[in-house]
This record gives sequence, structure tokens and C-alpha cells, in this order.
Amino acid sequence: MDVVGLDESGQAVLTGECKWHMRPFSWEELQRYLDHVRALGARVRPDVLHLLFSRSGFAESVARWAAGNRAMLLTPKELLAPFQSLGSLQR
Repeated sequence: MDVVGLDESGQAVLTGECKWHMRPFSWEELQRYLDHVRALGARVRPDVLHLLFSRSGFAESVARWAAGNRAMLLTPKELLAPFQSLGSLQR
């Protein structure tokens, strides 16, 4: 687990995993991440937001899981999108 965000009571309100290799974020990697989230037990809020980062996209099974859960799938394109307009300001 690479990202943990806590609320004012110390419970995890968001958790996340980053995979920066040349293959899509796999189902097996998702399962390992979820095992880590479960290991936190009661310290994780029931409405936790899962942030999954991948350099090379996501396996279809991961995308299906994310669609039915509180999860965001983020690639470099999504991560950098808010900064694209800044480039035009610096020219």
C-alpha cells in the first residue's frame, strides 16, 4: 500500500497502490492490495476511497472491480490533466 489518507479520528478515508511497470495493473496485484487494506481492520472506514495508479493501464478485471466499488483508476494522463493548461501559461 503506497497511499493512506486519514480523517480527523485517525481512520483511513482513502488508500491506494501505485504500479509503475510496463504492464497493466493486474487482478493479482489488486488482490494483494486489498489484502493489505483488510489487514488494517477497523482502522479503515467503510466508505474508504481506493486510488489505484498505473503507468500502463489496468486489466479489464480491475476496471470491472473499480466500477462497482469506491475506486478511481489513474494513469499518467489523468494525473497530469489538471496541469495541461499551465503549460500554455508558461509560454
